[in-house]
Amino acid sequence: MAKRTKTLSEKELRTRFAISPLLDTEIDISGLGWVGLTADASHSLRQSVTAAVIAERMGYSSIDYVKKRYLSNIEEHISRDEPLRTLYRFHEFSYNEFYHSFEPRTDAPIGVFAFDLAMVRARTALELLVSVARQGFMIEAALVARSLVEQFSYAAYVWDKTEDAEVFDVHPQNLLRNLKDICPSSGRAYGLLSKMAHYNPREHYHFIGDTEGATVNQRSWKFKIISSAWAFFIFDLNYLVFERFYGEYDTFAIVQRLRGSALKAFDRHFAGVSASEVEEVRSLFGESRRKV
Repeated sequence: MAKRTKTLSEKELRTRFAISPLLDTEIDISGLGWVGLTADASHSLRQSVTAAVIAERMGYSSIDYVKKRYLSNIEEHISRDEPLRTLYRFHEFSYNEFYHSFEPRTDAPIGVFAFDLAMVRARTALELLVSVARQGFMIEAALVARSLVEQFSYAAYVWDKTEDAEVFDVHPQNLLRNLKDICPSSGRAYGLLSKMAHYNPREHYHFIGDTEGATVNQRSWKFKIISSAWAFFIFDLNYLVFERFYGEYDTFAIVQRLRGSALKAFDRHFAGVSASEVEEVRSLFGESRRKV
C-alpha cells in the first residue's frame, strides 16, 4: 500500500514556499557552469551579497554597516525549491549535450533551423520562468509561460517548412493547433495561462487577506505555488515537442532520459500540498501522456 503524504497546513505551506528577502539566484555564465547563490549557499553569504547590492544602490561605503543595520534581523531561510532548480539544470545540460552530439548542419531545410532557434531561445525563457516563479510573481510567470506555449507551437509548425515566407510570415498565437496531437491539453493550458496573465485587482486583493489596504500584493507564497506548478508543466511540454521531432535521431537517448522527469519533480515539490490550482495543472500532465 502506498504511503499517504500528510497534507500540509497553511502555516507549513507558508514556511515551505516562503520568499526570502535576501538574494537567492544562480546563473550559467556562457555555458561555463552555475555560479552565484546556489541552494547550498550559507545564510551569511546571502546576507553579504544582498548587503553589497544595497550598499551599491544606496551609496553606502560599508557593506558590513548595511548588513548589520538592515539585514541582521532577517531569519535564515532554507530554500525548498531544489526540485525546480535541479530540473532546470538537468534539462539545460541534456539539451546542450544533445546538440553537441552531431556535426553542425548546413543542408537542412530552413524550417529545421527555425525550429532549433525557437527551442534554443525557449531555454532562456525557461530560466526566466523559473526565476520569477521562485520569487513569487504570478502574472509575470503566466506571461512567460504563455509565450513559451506559442514558441513551442511555432516550432512544431515550422519543422518541415522550406520557404522563408512559411517561417517568417506567421503569427505563433495562431498556430496552437500544431500542438494538439503532441499535447492534447496544450489548448486548455494556453487558455488558463491567458486568464492568469490578465491583471485582476479583486483576485490579488483576496490574496492579501482580511485587512483593508491600498497596496497591491505583487508577490506572495501563494502566487509562488501556482507559478511553480506551471513551470513544471512547461518543462514537460518542451520535452514532448522536442521528442516529436528529434525522437528518431541516433543520439536522442541523451534527451530521452528527461521523459517524465518534470512530473516526478512536480510530485516531489508539491508533496502534501492541497490546492485546486496545483491539481488542475497536474491534470494537464495526465492528458499530455495519452496517445492520440
